[in-house]
Amino acid sequence: MLHALLKKLIYSRPIQEFRNFIKPLFRVFFKDLHTKTFRFNGSSYHYFTQGEYNNPWKNERAVEISIGIAYLKKYKEKHILEVGNVLSNYVPVTHDVLDPYDTEPFVIKEDIATYRSKKKYDLILCISTLEHIGWDMGDENGGIQPDKSIKAIKKMKSLLAPKGTLIVTTPFGYNPYLDERILNNKIPFLEKHYLKRTSIFNYWKEVKTFDTKDLQYDVIVMSPRLLHVGIMKNI
Repeated sequence: MLHALLKKLIYSRPIQEFRNFIKPLFRVFFKDLHTKTFRFNGSSYHYFTQGEYNNPWKNERAVEISIGIAYLKKYKEKHILEVGNVLSNYVPVTHDVLDPYDTEPFVIKEDIATYRSKKKYDLILCISTLEHIGWDMGDENGGIQPDKSIKAIKKMKSLLAPKGTLIVTTPFGYNPYLDERILNNKIPFLEKHYLKRTSIFNYWKEVKTFDTKDLQYDVIVMSPRLLHVGIMKNI
């Protein structure tokens, strides 16, 4: 209850206006973050801090955008689908993007859970989008739908080409139904990776174990404490 009340206060208009006012000063403490690196799945990545959209320098975007861009480069010239229009807010994109709520003209405005396509993809990326599906997206169409994220995952996997790869990033502490399914292995990811925020300065570390408190969304800094990166392959 206390956590919910605090979250409501943090997201109130006066607090948000104050945060926007002090943001330029606050950002000074993160100005060198892009020069530092984090480890993920055996490789080193530089933190991503460019752009203003969702302030990547102070939350999980710093790691998940870096990972996403690396996979775009790896699969260059291949068929790529992104579920949720995220990467175009930071870098130019030429791949297919599916998002029923986005207004950009290049975006395919359809719901992934019901999307039909004969096209198969070598890479599908879903960056901090799955937690919104069936939770706070489409409330006008039936309210909360706990199983819709599962349907979305199944649809994404069905769109993979032979030997295709699906990468899904999700923050813990946002969608409790999705958190439970991930923690209890109800989504058949081939690989499950966890990145933990270890500092107020937005440093992240890949971990094998974590505490219950790490599953709570940090409403003070408006960032998860733990990020899940799930990988599926069409073997």
